[in-house]
Amino acid sequence: MKHNYKINNLLEKYLSGQSTLSEESQIREYFLKTAECEIDPDIRKFKPLFEYISMEAEKIDSKKQPVPRRRSNFLLSPRTFTWGMSAAALLVAGMFLFSPQQKNKFEFRVDGKRVHDRTQAITFASERLGKVNEMITSMEKFNRIVKIMDKTESALNPLERMNKKLSQNKG
Repeated sequence: MKHNYKINNLLEKYLSGQSTLSEESQIREYFLKTAECEIDPDIRKFKPLFEYISMEAEKIDSKKQPVPRRRSNFLLSPRTFTWGMSAAALLVAGMFLFSPQQKNKFEFRVDGKRVHDRTQAITFASERLGKVNEMITSMEKFNRIVKIMDKTESALNPLERMNKKLSQNKG
């Protein structure tokens, strides 16, 4: 068991909040590399603390590698969604309107009333599909805006990283 005055002084600075990163690194290294029986009993209680800090620092360092972020999944992409919605609307309209072998099973209703006139049903379905297409068009406009925002974000990323580095250098 040694009495290490340098580590005691560094610990005092650390506990008073006046130590530098280099000094904190020296303290962590001391507690990691020195056997517990060789550490002064007065400061031995700090060993678990600095071991924990070292483990957390290693975890943070291992996570620093940026993971490439996938923007969208093919099935969830706006284009696939738009085509899927259009196809589903056409399929439903086709089931109601053009199913001659099952005329008795399907009815076309508007506001709870059965529509007997095939032309009126087709007109109504066409109007509704037009509204669906308008919604899809507005979704496409929204998706274009989101893409522009993504481009802006990716353009700002280097500036944010540079700002972060500059603020770390000041501190």
